[in-house]
Amino acid sequence: FGVPATHEDDPERAVRAALEMQSVAQTMASDARGGPALKLRIGVETGEVLVDRTRATFERDLFVTGDAVNTAARLQQGAEPGAVVVGPGTYAASRDAIDYDELEPQELKGKQGSVASWRAVSVRAGRGGARTRLGMESPMVGRTSELALLKGTLRRAVEDERPHLVTVVGGAGVGKSRLIWELEKYLDGLPDEYHWRKGRCVAYSSTSFGPIAEVAKADARILDDDQPSVARAKLAERLQSLDLGADEVAVRDALEAVLAIGDDRERPREVLFEAWRRWLVSISRVAPLVFIVEDVHWADDGVRGFLDFFARWGEGPLVILCLARPELFEQHPSWGGGLRNATTIELEPLVPAEAGA
Repeated sequence: FGVPATHEDDPERAVRAALEMQSVAQTMASDARGGPALKLRIGVETGEVLVDRTRATFERDLFVTGDAVNTAARLQQGAEPGAVVVGPGTYAASRDAIDYDELEPQELKGKQGSVASWRAVSVRAGRGGARTRLGMESPMVGRTSELALLKGTLRRAVEDERPHLVTVVGGAGVGKSRLIWELEKYLDGLPDEYHWRKGRCVAYSSTSFGPIAEVAKADARILDDDQPSVARAKLAERLQSLDLGADEVAVRDALEAVLAIGDDRERPREVLFEAWRRWLVSISRVAPLVFIVEDVHWADDGVRGFLDFFARWGEGPLVILCLARPELFEQHPSWGGGLRNATTIELEPLVPAEAGA
């Protein structure tokens, strides 16, 4: 991961792939029917490596060398069968997305002193719609007007009971997530209740409507390792609490489809969109809803289509908050076009005085 092109979430991608490999291996072992059961040990570490691409005939022949490779190999050798064990570099880079159990420090061949290690347990699912804490308590600098605009937009959406689409645009690391975190802290301090539901687009997703599925899981408190029967029961209980009336059956069917816990028949996109709209509107009737989708520049046509549909036809006190890099508008110049209830907030890099502060 990271060769030949690097991504800021390569460590997370690696651990996700390792956990999926273990899941497939377990399935193969259960189907062995008396044959030898396949068990894997996987080690993952993050760091600088050397790559000689001229020696590779195919991508799979790329040879990498370096301390991170050696550490990963030693961690793999010492891992229990069925485990994914990571080193300090991978843990630091992915702990906000992956749940880990800390292991005893290990003495690894070729390494001076003991090496800290962790066992990957699962990809972290949103619980109750809460986002991962960023681990920052320093005052926010240089984003006062942008935060004020977000607060004002949210107040208008609540007072007018009309949806509003807000797109926060900025390069990687410029502070989009920190700005949204500050908004969440502001809402937490208010006496009124707000619903906070968040999904994320990923560049490597092989499933459609991933952000919708994330929000549905968080809203119904469905965990990634819940069995389909358990997930269906949790979803049904949640929808009953929303008092959807005659819409409940259609909404449940559409959400079971996006969560892959229902039947596998094809459903028209317009039917899914309308059912998801009714579901989110029903949440906003209980308390104002902030519906967040991160990394919209990686969204496929389906996700972008739903966001546009929801912004046009949603109703009630809700804000659709999209975070994206500038390439969103390079790829889709008409994003938000024609919507009177759309706002774009551009985050520029901090000026030197703000950076110094």
